[in-house]
Amino acid sequence: MLKPLRLFLFPFMLLSWLWPIVALFSGSTCLADHPVSNQKLNILVLSSWHKSHPWHQEFEKGLSDNLRKANPNTALYFEFLDAARFPHNQTKQSFFTFLDEKYRDLEIDYLVVESLPAVTAFNHNNTLLPKAERILIAPGGSFPKTQETGSLRIPVQSDFKGSIEEMLRLTAPKQLFVIVDTLSTGGKKRLATFNNALEKIPDKPQTEIWENLTIDDILNRVSELPKESAIYYLLIFQDGQKKRITTFEALQQISLAANAPVFTNWSTLLGYGTVGGYMISGELIGKSTAESIFNYAAGNKAYHARHQSYGYFYDKRELDRWSIKPSTLPANAKVNFAEISFIDVYRYEIFLVIIIMAALIIILIFMARINRQRKKLNDRLHKIANTDPLTGINNRRNFFTLVNSYLAMTERDKPNASVLMLDLDKFKNINDQYGHDIGDEALKTTSRLISNYIRKGDVLARFGGEEFIVFLPDTNVNQANIVAEKIRCAIEKHKFIENIFITISIGLSAVESDIDSAIKNADIALYQAKNQGRNCIQVHNKQTH
Repeated sequence: MLKPLRLFLFPFMLLSWLWPIVALFSGSTCLADHPVSNQKLNILVLSSWHKSHPWHQEFEKGLSDNLRKANPNTALYFEFLDAARFPHNQTKQSFFTFLDEKYRDLEIDYLVVESLPAVTAFNHNNTLLPKAERILIAPGGSFPKTQETGSLRIPVQSDFKGSIEEMLRLTAPKQLFVIVDTLSTGGKKRLATFNNALEKIPDKPQTEIWENLTIDDILNRVSELPKESAIYYLLIFQDGQKKRITTFEALQQISLAANAPVFTNWSTLLGYGTVGGYMISGELIGKSTAESIFNYAAGNKAYHARHQSYGYFYDKRELDRWSIKPSTLPANAKVNFAEISFIDVYRYEIFLVIIIMAALIIILIFMARINRQRKKLNDRLHKIANTDPLTGINNRRNFFTLVNSYLAMTERDKPNASVLMLDLDKFKNINDQYGHDIGDEALKTTSRLISNYIRKGDVLARFGGEEFIVFLPDTNVNQANIVAEKIRCAIEKHKFIENIFITISIGLSAVESDIDSAIKNADIALYQAKNQGRNCIQVHNKQTH
């Protein structure tokens, strides 16, 4: 019984053994090895944007996931400058005064200032949390002039060259159309950086810059582009009429109208109509910031995050739209918005169901095996309880069970049955002269010979010692007498061991009411057969008794 139990428990034992190994290799270990991975850290992040801004959401995910994975004791606090809504310096000054008061009694270990608007504002209010280590992050790689020298700076450089090269590799356009808003200093700088990168690319396509056009003009143009064209989106915050528009909405409208694929440099724009490509990622910068904190705390202040700022990101819907095969993408590419299969969505649930089903199958197999063993045991006990251990035929107890069951079914009708009482003649002499082993063989042989002349529905039993009994249903006395004579002759003619011949006496009676009366009458007839010289048959005659 222990073996099936171990088999049942095996899947759960295996899962418990493998789980720590899976957890070890599935988790990130690059930060956990740092000596500060178990220290309590309070980190305040000053974001340039608002909480729901896609860039901030990416950055926060990369930062918090990696910090808390490496150090569960990390406490992260976020404050939002929301520079797009509140650009005035007076508002920023009030905001920093509020922060200084809010965090006065909380020991902040690291102050992370993310993106250029927050970095610029911080440099004008650099007395905020003077005891905290400062980490300044400026995508684009430019920092404002400042007297602040005690900060770790992460210049996240733009890699337009890599972004353009990935676009050219995927689509090989003959013409490239660049859409940009240069009404701001940032827009002018983006276009200049893009053009510098484009000049470094050999065999570049014919390029046309669409600068400060109205949205309507852009939509009309992108809908009529020649074949084998591509669009590079360098962000629009206001059109040529200085009509403000979110850069996400502008991209979405351009992509819907365009008859050419749209590429860009920022992963936050995925899902708004860009194919994707080699893009700067807020999540990767957040991860790099987490690594910077641990490297800075460990004394490695020469750490640079540039090489972990870009990755390959794509929109599966746009890949399909422009017939770009996933097999052409880099091996480490991340494809978003793919149709997720049922298996992918419910992978762990399916795994759990499989484990449960396997356990149930094992339980069912185990129970089936137990039931088979129980049935064998019951059959064996039934046989022991109902058969004669020497001859293998029914014992006296089972004889009465079977016969009474038959009579109960026919109790409304007068039974038409007979019973034979059979007793081997002078059987004691066989045991005394040849031994009980020979006597036992004689009894077994006798039972076999009797069985040869009765039907399947007849009941044969060893009644005791050398005495046998046969119940013959649906058999009158005359028919039973014929059966008895065949049995008597077969035993008389049979040569037992060592030329031993044995005879048998038989008493016969009809079963008129109950079996006990019939047996009593057959026993009387058997006694008469013995008195008349043995080896004969006597039929009970109720008129003479």
